[in-house]
Amino acid sequence: MGDGSLAGEQAAGEIAIDSPLGRLVVAVTVLGSAVAMMTATVVNVALPSIARDLDASSAEQQWVSNAYLLTLASLILVGGSLGDKFGRVRIYRLGVIGFASASFLCAIAPSIEVLIGARLIQGAAAALTPGSLAIIEASLRQEDRGRGIGHWSVLVGVAGARDGHHGRSGDLRDHREQRGSATVPRHRAGVASTGSGRT
Repeated sequence: MGDGSLAGEQAAGEIAIDSPLGRLVVAVTVLGSAVAMMTATVVNVALPSIARDLDASSAEQQWVSNAYLLTLASLILVGGSLGDKFGRVRIYRLGVIGFASASFLCAIAPSIEVLIGARLIQGAAAALTPGSLAIIEASLRQEDRGRGIGHWSVLVGVAGARDGHHGRSGDLRDHREQRGSATVPRHRAGVASTGSGRT
């Protein structure tokens, strides 16, 4: 099945990486992948503040961290299969929107139980985004695919390193903002969702 709306499948596999649409494809896939990756680790920086803010036990703090990884690891193959069946861009967009929504719920969670539930949803949504490289491969011209994958790899790595550094250096300052480290990606997820709607 087709990829949903990839510029009306603009003769899928015929997009030049140096064209505006090619750059948009790379940017959207980088943003979506980066937010899913960074959330798996950056929340660990905020666990002490989360514990103070929501009076969480050690076991509950562990669940805040593991809930995301549990659903992500359990459903990532399902996400890939859904992308093959219903269209990679369509499923990718659904995952990014779901991720942003769950991130907002993390930020406003009134209790540790709600936060853990939101993290479970966040992981399930992230599992719908593994098709980013497949989108690049299916969209770009054959001669541009290597460059596209290279750009994706470098930019996702840089984004992860940058966010990890900011988390460790104390950019997340107050308690609610610290809890929001589970939600830091929501703004980028919103951009990725908007961009995927244009590709």
